[in-house]
Amino acid sequence: LPEGSWFVGVHVREPGFKDGDGIQDLFRNADIETYLQAIQVIVDRGGWVIRMGNPMMKALPVMEHVVDYAHSGLRSDWMDVFLCAQSRFLINSSSGISLAATAFGTPAVLTNFLPTCALPPSSRDFFIPKLCWSEPLQRNLTFSELMSAPVNICLSQHQYDRLGLKPQANTAEE
Repeated sequence: LPEGSWFVGVHVREPGFKDGDGIQDLFRNADIETYLQAIQVIVDRGGWVIRMGNPMMKALPVMEHVVDYAHSGLRSDWMDVFLCAQSRFLINSSSGISLAATAFGTPAVLTNFLPTCALPPSSRDFFIPKLCWSEPLQRNLTFSELMSAPVNICLSQHQYDRLGLKPQANTAEE
């Protein structure tokens, strides 16, 4: 990045993060393509975007001022921490890397976020939970229902399934 540039870290959790099929964590995954609009807004405002993650993630299309660090030979645990510390803010789905940003006082925009009990303790963060369609109620749960037990403490896909809930990904516009 050119000297004096600012950047935003982006981490969108995808399948393949853990060994096996990751079925128990499906509710935590999102599609990086729904973030392209947000990435473009950052670039249009003069920033750079560094997409974090691992090489098993879907590659980003080539975009000006966007570094797909997840597919870079420069990836390392220490660089992940550095990026969290130096980002103007972090855009993150449901993954633990937002806690590193919080530790350094870096604000986070948490999207597609479940479970709601796992929110970082920073008043500088914003979050949008995934909505949950309830099969038994035949409607999306209210915000209050998402933030209350037992829904807010569902830590596996099995628990959502048992409650008849289908997490719905945030849209690009959201």
